[in-house]
Amino acid sequence: MLSITQLGGTRGLAAYLATSRSSVAATPAVTTASAAASGEKVSLSAAAMAAQQGEAAAKSAGIALPQSVRDWFDKDFSEAVLSEARSRLAAIREVGRFGAEGPLGLPLLPESQALLDDFRAEMRSLSAGGHAAMDENASARYNLLLNLSMRVQMQGWRTPMASEADAQHEFDVANAMAALVRDDPTLAPPVDPAAEAPLESWPQRWQAAGLEMPSFEPLATRSLWLQMADAAGFAESEFVTAARELASRFDGHALTRQVEQLIAERYAQTLAAAG
Repeated sequence: MLSITQLGGTRGLAAYLATSRSSVAATPAVTTASAAASGEKVSLSAAAMAAQQGEAAAKSAGIALPQSVRDWFDKDFSEAVLSEARSRLAAIREVGRFGAEGPLGLPLLPESQALLDDFRAEMRSLSAGGHAAMDENASARYNLLLNLSMRVQMQGWRTPMASEADAQHEFDVANAMAALVRDDPTLAPPVDPAAEAPLESWPQRWQAAGLEMPSFEPLATRSLWLQMADAAGFAESEFVTAARELASRFDGHALTRQVEQLIAERYAQTLAAAG
C-alpha cells in the first residue's frame, strides 16, 4: 500500500525529517486525503489540523517517509530559494510563528482557483482506482499535487498562481526551510504558544496591540478572517480587495498586522455608527 503524505508548515516538515532520520524502514501509513482531492471547498484550518494529526502520528510511530517525499528536501535548491527560506526562518525566530504566513483561507484569485481545480482533477484521475492501487509514480505525483494544492490555497488569494511552477516555488521555499532546520537545528524557531492555540491566543494578541477584536462565533467551514471582517462591518469583496492591496506592500507578520489593523479600524467605525 502506498502512502499519501500531506505536509504542513515549517515545524511539521522539520519534525518529519527529524523523525525519518532515526526511523527504520517500514510500510508507510496512509493518511486519508479525499477532502483535498475532491471539488469540495475545505477550510485551511481543517487542512492544517489534518496535517498536524498526521505529523504527530508519524512522529510517535517512527514511520519512514517515502523516498519520493525525502527527495523534496534533498533537491538542489537555488540560491534564491535558500535565501528566501533563511529570511522567513529569521522572521519567525524574531517575531514568532503565529501570523508568519499572513492571512489564510481567503478567496483565491481566478488564476489560482483554475490551477487548484486542475490539480484536483488530476488527483481524482490518479486515485480513480483507489489509493491502494496506485503505483509508485502515481503515488509520488499524487503526494506532490496534494502539497502543491495546499500552497495554492495558502498563497493564491494574494497573487495569481497560474502555473505549477508558481506553486512549486512556494513549496520549495517551505521544504528548504525544513531542510535548513534539519541540517542546523539552531535555525529552528522556538515553540510559539500562540500558534499552538490561535483561537485562544488571538484576542490577547489584539489587546496587546491596542486593537479591539470583533466578536464572532467561529465556523470551521469559513475563513476566520472573513468571519472577523463580516463582524467588523466589511462586505466580503471589499475586505478581500483591501487585503490584496495590503499584500502588494507587506508580507508575513507585517501583512498579518496590517490586515488586523484594517479590521479593527472598520470595527471601531461600525461601533461608533451604531452609537
